[in-house]
Amino acid sequence: MVETNRTDRTTLQHGIAWRVGKRLVGTPNWIGLSDKRILDGRSADAKRYTFIVFADFLEEAVSADWTGFDAKPAWEAARPLIHAKIQEMLSLQSEEKRTQAKADIRDTLGHAILRLPPLGRERWDNFVDQVIDKCPTISPSEVQQVAEILANLEISSSKYGLVSKLHTLVPGDLDQLDAILSDWSVATAKIALDEIQARLKLLAELDQKLRDKNSDEVGDLQPLFERSLWVFGPEFESIEFTSNRGMTKVIQELFGSDQTGSRLRPDFVIVPDGSVGFYSRDAYDDDHEVIGVARLVVAELKRAGVPIGSDQKGQAWEYVKELVKRGLVTKATRVTCFVLGDSIDDGEADARTEMEGRVVIQPVTYETFIRRAEKRMLGLREKLKNAPFLWTAGVDPDKFVNPEQPAQSELDVDTPQPA
Repeated sequence: MVETNRTDRTTLQHGIAWRVGKRLVGTPNWIGLSDKRILDGRSADAKRYTFIVFADFLEEAVSADWTGFDAKPAWEAARPLIHAKIQEMLSLQSEEKRTQAKADIRDTLGHAILRLPPLGRERWDNFVDQVIDKCPTISPSEVQQVAEILANLEISSSKYGLVSKLHTLVPGDLDQLDAILSDWSVATAKIALDEIQARLKLLAELDQKLRDKNSDEVGDLQPLFERSLWVFGPEFESIEFTSNRGMTKVIQELFGSDQTGSRLRPDFVIVPDGSVGFYSRDAYDDDHEVIGVARLVVAELKRAGVPIGSDQKGQAWEYVKELVKRGLVTKATRVTCFVLGDSIDDGEADARTEMEGRVVIQPVTYETFIRRAEKRMLGLREKLKNAPFLWTAGVDPDKFVNPEQPAQSELDVDTPQPA
């Protein structure tokens, strides 16, 4: 048996070499009985070992061109005995390496093993033994990587849930997962997917409630709108926009503190034909101290059956004027009022501006709002309709992608930017 110091790139010159009368018969190879290979040519051992068999007694069995042996009784009797001996020698060599590999892995991962409970440690030991013994083609480094993953799974709270999910994936999906993890860390992928998941769930909930003509209280939508300002445009993406209770309190005082819902929902106020919410972003001076409001968004939601007309736009302007009077809105504050309803009166779809363009009052239908949200989500509503989290949330994918359309005409109005 000849073993090279390094693993060659191919099995050329490796395998079983038969010599008769100091002459090579055929070429070395790993073909055994029934044309089955003793070693997989892709394995490291197949590219490292060479067995030289001196068999002068098989001279009469050598073929005329010395490319192999004829089916003679001596050849048929010697062949299985030689192959069995070679497999025995390989097994001894492999056993020593397996024992050393097991010791190396346990030594390298000792810090992780110590954290395992007794039952988990026993499972881990059995796994390492079985993989190394039954999968000789796996390199020690690969076994170590898998063993470390197993140890981490034993420690994790989800245990083997990940393995169960990987088991259900087809090869193509596994390749896709590998590509994702090559470009993304798990943490960054989780952040991105969590945001997408939250927005799609929010879109599904808004779509359902906005189309519900029997909604008893439009105010139920205000908490959802507070989380969906991003739909109105990129300038409202900032997480600094929060419910402004101070401004809401002013409007509550104008309508009376005993109005329905005003005490139960401090973030917005119920008005006779809907509800109004105020979401602001602070302004800061050079010392980073808050000096007022830089940006204010007023979201007024009209009840079903209340069309948006000049009176509704005017009401939004009255709110802003009262805030100006109270000193909550200054000349440095930009205000956008979104008046949302299920329909808009003819000729009232355009925005109204006040205070030299610093205040914009924009009517928007609920249908337009939903379609804007879909566009802001880059069409992911269709692409991710079968995502597991939607099923878990009880969302019907078909209705999610193709909701029932309202009777009124569709309007798609872009918010004008003040000069």
